[in-house]
Amino acid sequence: GMKPGPDSIGIVAISHGCDGIAARACGLVGLEPFKIAKLLKDRTSWLRDCRRMDVLAEFNTDAGGLLELLYIQMYTPTTLALPRDFCTLRYTSFLEGRNVVVCERTFPVVNGVPTVAPVEHFVRAEMKSSGFLIRSYGSVGSIVHIVDHLDLQPGSVPEVLRPLYDSPSVLAQNMTVGALRYLQSLGQEAEADLALGQGLQLPVIRTLCQRMARSFNEAVNSLPDDGWSSLASDGMDDVSIVVNASVSSGFSGQQLSLSDKLLSINGGVLCAKTSMLLQNVPPALLIRFLREHRSEWADSEVDAEGTATIGSTIYDVSGFGRLGVSYAPVPLLLAHSLEQELLELLQMECSAFVQDGAVLPKDQFLMQLCTGLDESPVGASAQLVFAPVNVSISEDMPLLPSGFRVVPLDNNLLVSSCYMVSYLYP
Repeated sequence: GMKPGPDSIGIVAISHGCDGIAARACGLVGLEPFKIAKLLKDRTSWLRDCRRMDVLAEFNTDAGGLLELLYIQMYTPTTLALPRDFCTLRYTSFLEGRNVVVCERTFPVVNGVPTVAPVEHFVRAEMKSSGFLIRSYGSVGSIVHIVDHLDLQPGSVPEVLRPLYDSPSVLAQNMTVGALRYLQSLGQEAEADLALGQGLQLPVIRTLCQRMARSFNEAVNSLPDDGWSSLASDGMDDVSIVVNASVSSGFSGQQLSLSDKLLSINGGVLCAKTSMLLQNVPPALLIRFLREHRSEWADSEVDAEGTATIGSTIYDVSGFGRLGVSYAPVPLLLAHSLEQELLELLQMECSAFVQDGAVLPKDQFLMQLCTGLDESPVGASAQLVFAPVNVSISEDMPLLPSGFRVVPLDNNLLVSSCYMVSYLYP
């Protein structure tokens, strides 16, 4: 019969009427089985919704397999629900012909006591029988079969959010298909070492995209063990204000964070976040509007002040007058990935003087990550995330992303927005 070609995602199927939600996919990847298994097992490297994955214990079996006890934390995609965590048992077996199979499911409760105690600010979810089978496919690469089967406890969220937690289409797009796309993008990189816009290599582009998305997830979740604390609200609106002044905070994954730089001069990060429901608005239309009409909704002076905190000199922007900021008409495209993501550089033209006669750098930029500009598949979310950067782009530069995430919920859209700014203590 027909087999998936190297340019296709493959064959995807979702569950109907089963316990929990499930999805499976099959695709051809231009990598050898052992390498694929290693990549897929490291969830934090490809699944941006995975906050952490700890190996609590591991054992070698008599048959040559590997048994691991894992604790996993997943970000919540909105500001209106708690994140999920899992405690799972994973078994890796190496078969004949260089084939690999990995099976994983929630570790059973023993005498009514969970292996890992419940963690504050997380809802314990269940992973049913899941995993992947990798078969060598001659000199072309490998055929990869992936199965994900989860129970995300939809009863613990408000009714309007339940489609996000009981939809197999959402699971398929976020995890199952996402894993295949990640593997296929790495397979393409292995075939051609290409440089993209501004001379950036593909691994650098992938790292920047992942750091932008993960840092935005950190802002949406604002978990206390990342250093976030809430400020008192006047109750007049649905906007939450959180602040982070912790040395251990990591807004850019495990890289050096902007807050770490600011702390040396008595600074921190302030974040305002909110969510709202919209009706009868296609996700692609909303994301295109936000991208193409930035001057109609963005505060250009706030963007300019944000870029003033990036680089070797950090300016005290409290004494600025009107900054006179405008956006360049066309962003510079840095990359267009297999995952249908756009990474762009948006230049701001700024001219303003501070009290002592110093002038802000003329060249100021926002790095912008866009997904969902075209009509998205069923269950796929879209987002526009941006962060102030200087002209010298590197994979380990500090990132402080703000932006919007659009999540389809049946006939509604849930729009979550976060805006982060750095500040100086008086």
